[in-house]
Amino acid sequence: MRLSIPFARNPWNQSLRPPESRYLLGEWLNARGLLGYGLEVGTFNGWFAADLLHRWQGKKLYLLDAWRHLEFWDDPMNAEREEQANRFRNTFDKVYSFGRRAVIIRELSEDAAQIFPDRFFDFVYLDADHSQEATLRDLNRWAPKVRRGGILAGHDYLDGNVPCGAVYGVKTAVDMWSRKEHREIMVIDEKPGHEPGWMAMM
Repeated sequence: MRLSIPFARNPWNQSLRPPESRYLLGEWLNARGLLGYGLEVGTFNGWFAADLLHRWQGKKLYLLDAWRHLEFWDDPMNAEREEQANRFRNTFDKVYSFGRRAVIIRELSEDAAQIFPDRFFDFVYLDADHSQEATLRDLNRWAPKVRRGGILAGHDYLDGNVPCGAVYGVKTAVDMWSRKEHREIMVIDEKPGHEPGWMAMM
């Protein structure tokens, strides 16, 4: 199954300042007319997706996660079957009330990317594998899927060891990609104690 490309508009007639928090991303997208299709890569337990669906007035949000233990992935987030099932159920419960606006895709990022044509999404939000190599792969994989005038964004604009035991390389990957693609990165600073995010206009 492949999906057709939605009609594209140019919403960039307003300031390009990023939202003050990722929890204001929905309102930020509304104000710029980015009301078509969105994608969250790395949905985890669905709480951010549900918050976004509550605030954003767009047509449809796709929620992408493997929701299974991956033998090849050495990361603290790579939980066993029971925990993965709990995360999947939590996601289902959190977005159930949004009906057809929430589409759950239980798949790997590289396989899911084959479903969608280029320039399909108004926005893509990356929050999956935070290693430098995987983040760079997701950037290269999903950037072409964002239409002109849309945004590519993500969480945890950080490098180094984090309390959960993972090693992040998101900032290095995003900075490398932005230099290669000549894209300006806008930082979502967040409040103290919360991880910063990033976004780029496509």
